[in-house]
Amino acid sequence: MSLIEDALLWARLKGDTRTVSTNAGTAVMCIRSTSAALITATVEVDATTGDYEFTTDGTTADLTVGLPTLDGTIDVSETGAVTMGAVIDNINASANWEAYPLGLLRNDISTNTTATLAETTAPFAGSGVKTYFDPAVELFASANHAGCSLAITAEKFIPGAGRINQWDNGGFWNELTYMYVTLTNAGTNIDVEIYECDDRAGTQTILAKVALATTVNTTIGNGLAPFMSSSRGSRLLVRPTGDDADTTAGIITVMGRSVNPDLIIH
Repeated sequence: MSLIEDALLWARLKGDTRTVSTNAGTAVMCIRSTSAALITATVEVDATTGDYEFTTDGTTADLTVGLPTLDGTIDVSETGAVTMGAVIDNINASANWEAYPLGLLRNDISTNTTATLAETTAPFAGSGVKTYFDPAVELFASANHAGCSLAITAEKFIPGAGRINQWDNGGFWNELTYMYVTLTNAGTNIDVEIYECDDRAGTQTILAKVALATTVNTTIGNGLAPFMSSSRGSRLLVRPTGDDADTTAGIITVMGRSVNPDLIIH
């Protein structure tokens, strides 16, 4: 690889800003079909049940995916799909679909977690369709609900081609360079937790916990130098946690970057 190519790859992977307010959901996963032939394949999150529904052409149920049977629907109330990690595993077990996690831990429960998604095409030529956490369910992560969580990850679908994985080329570091949190809350026991998630092994480790006051305005980092880094190949996750869902105001802003240290120009 030339120095120019090296520099371009570094620039493409460096830098990301994610902001969420407590009246807007955060992305929990990204889904895409795996074949150029499935140009009209669709995914939907049912408004009533929260089940994930797949078709091959907008009408015909995709019989390569589903639980408890391969009927095109992942029933999130079934034992084999009660966690978000299990839902992703079911999607990836199909030859027609692939998914990767964003703002979730694998043991987050799937029932009443994802906001409604109208039937949406997810062609291989695209960068994937994101499903979102429903902030009306619970704003803070508790009882294994995803809450308003933000991820720093190198995972990415390449339109019309494969995908960048966290563990490609020896594995990416994910770095957290800035975090701003403001919450006005009627309850107690509100924290911000930072996790390292190894999605190949299906494990997660809490790296830090920041305790917040009832009314808080907290800034960590300057957006340049990292103050938290994952192991190579692991995703970083930032989430507010607590025992109260009644937030009157709140914004979380996270800045970070994904870097392959083997490709840094020295």
